[in-house]
Amino acid sequence: MKKEGLTKFFGDTMPEKTLIMKKLENLKKEIEELEDLIRSKEEEEIVPRKIPDVELIVVAEEGIVLREIPEEEARKLILDYIEKHPGCLTSEIIENLALDPLLVGRILRQLEKEGKIEGRGV
Repeated sequence: MKKEGLTKFFGDTMPEKTLIMKKLENLKKEIEELEDLIRSKEEEEIVPRKIPDVELIVVAEEGIVLREIPEEEARKLILDYIEKHPGCLTSEIIENLALDPLLVGRILRQLEKEGKIEGRGV
């Protein structure tokens, strides 16, 4: 009886079995690709964090003073800084505006995607 069930599922001939096995392998690959895509999307969603609406001064372990301001305000400050200092480095923006490096990086990537700035990829 078990043999009949397998024959119904896989078919009587070897080419049918081979075809089914190839389809299963392709499905496994598709599943792995989708799982990788889901993981990467989850990581992207973890990085952004809500910035408080009030300005807050944070002293980092290294003694650097960083301001936490709303993201939209940081975006305006960064664009203004880049206009006044063409060719500036990300580190200069972070230091001179006293902004969180993760926030600055995220905003710069957004601005580059929008075509508002051009990164040098150094």
